[in-house]
Amino acid sequence: MIFSASPNVFTDHLAVTYAPEDSPIQDLRTFLVTQGATAIQPKKAAYGYTLGKLKGLILIFENTRFVKIQIHGNALSYLRSVGMFGDVLEILSLCPHNITRLDAALDVPMDYPVFREKLLTAFPDYKVSLGRKAQVLMETYLTARADKKLTSTFYIGKRGFGKQMARIYDKQYELLQNRGELVPPLTRIELEVSREYGATLKDAFNPTDLFYHATGESLFVDALPEVRPWTSENACAWRSRPRVAPDPYKTLKRVIAESDDLRTMVELASSIGRSGFTTLHSLLDSYLEEAERPASVETITHGASLDAQ
Repeated sequence: MIFSASPNVFTDHLAVTYAPEDSPIQDLRTFLVTQGATAIQPKKAAYGYTLGKLKGLILIFENTRFVKIQIHGNALSYLRSVGMFGDVLEILSLCPHNITRLDAALDVPMDYPVFREKLLTAFPDYKVSLGRKAQVLMETYLTARADKKLTSTFYIGKRGFGKQMARIYDKQYELLQNRGELVPPLTRIELEVSREYGATLKDAFNPTDLFYHATGESLFVDALPEVRPWTSENACAWRSRPRVAPDPYKTLKRVIAESDDLRTMVELASSIGRSGFTTLHSLLDSYLEEAERPASVETITHGASLDAQ
């Protein structure tokens, strides 16, 4: 191919799964709240948070079979921009896990119609090697832009059939359609790998080697000298710089100030009448007294017997 390789590969989607009895859900939720994430109530997930101006999404799914933590592109972009991506990866590494989906992306500063023409010229038979196997190059969503030039999305492979697939699309057009955002000509190449591929959190932090291992010489004419041969390390642990512990008082104060649940409680108390706020105080006091209550004698005894074993 005639596209120049670039080291600017980044993770644009990450899904990590755990056993339901051993996951870092609470550690992640606490960290997100201390960093100013906004809690939302998603329709299908157990918990949800948004980050940054673009409301990057983090979803946590929980059931009897597994726990899944899913971090979307805008959330990953925000975490990288504020230097917190390594901290989140360290939390995700606290328990045994599988990377069930990792999307590695590269933005090519080329107008998509030009890229499309080069792609079709290079692969007139619509066959592209992705990894060791030749895949069909499928073009969908073919439409004309405002400048009358054609835009579309190419797929190499298919989700659920094989360890990897790729998408190539007009990122400039997508941003204009979805956000009304004007950016210079931009074509995005996305590689999506499944659990079977064996990606690790190390690959999530820097997916460059993984990306070029999968796309190889099919799409890029020149190899990057710093790209190393990729192999799955099956590593659980991730180590980044030590996290700075947030001020618990400031965090608590901000969480209370931003709590939609507390605002709802105040509204309900007001609707009761004169006794509403007295009732609210009483209920909150009871809740806090229960939380402060030390473990029962039975629990302590049971814990001691376990230690003895």
